[in-house]
Amino acid sequence: MKTTTKQQQQPTAAAIEIPDLFRDPAYCQAAEKLAGLASRRDQLRARIDDLEAAVGDTDEDGAEVQALLGRDDAAGQHAELRAAERQLQLLEKAIELQRQEVGTAKIQAERAACRNLLPHHRAIAGDILTAIEALQAALKAEVCFRDQLMRGAVEFRHPLQPVQNQAAGDDHALEAWRTELRTYWAS
Repeated sequence: MKTTTKQQQQPTAAAIEIPDLFRDPAYCQAAEKLAGLASRRDQLRARIDDLEAAVGDTDEDGAEVQALLGRDDAAGQHAELRAAERQLQLLEKAIELQRQEVGTAKIQAERAACRNLLPHHRAIAGDILTAIEALQAALKAEVCFRDQLMRGAVEFRHPLQPVQNQAAGDDHALEAWRTELRTYWAS
C-alpha cells in the first residue's frame, strides 16, 4: 500500500518572516531611553561612591566648621553627596516608569505581530489537525489489523512486526488535541 502526503500549500514556519521586536520603533525608542537612564544611574552611583570615600567619617557639622576655618572642602562634598543621592532617587523612579513604558511598547509590538501572523499560524495548526486525523485513521487501521490477527490466532512473526507507538491506545489524547486545534482554527 502506497501512502501519499499532502503537499504544503502554506509557507513553512522557516519561510514566514517573523517580525523582530528590536525593529519596532516604539519599543526601540523606549528601550534606548531605559538604557540611557540606567547608564546615568551607574555613573551617578560611581560618583556617590567617590564622594563617600572623600567625605569619610566627617559629619556635616564638622565639615562646615572645617570649611569656615578654610581647612577642608568637606562641606561642599557633603552638599554634592546629598544632591547626588537625591538625583539617584529620582533616576530610580524614572527608570521604574521607563521599564513600564518598555513593557507596554513590547506588548503592543507583540500584539501587532501576532495579529499579522495569525493566518500563517492557523494554517500550520490546520496542517497539524490534518496530520492528527490521518494519524488517528492509520492507528485505527493498525489496531484493526492487530485485532484481525488475534481473531485468527496469528502472532506476529518475522518479517511482520507490530508498529510500536505510544498513541495507539491513547485515542483520548489525540482526540483532545484534535478538538483543541479545531476550536483554535475555527475562532
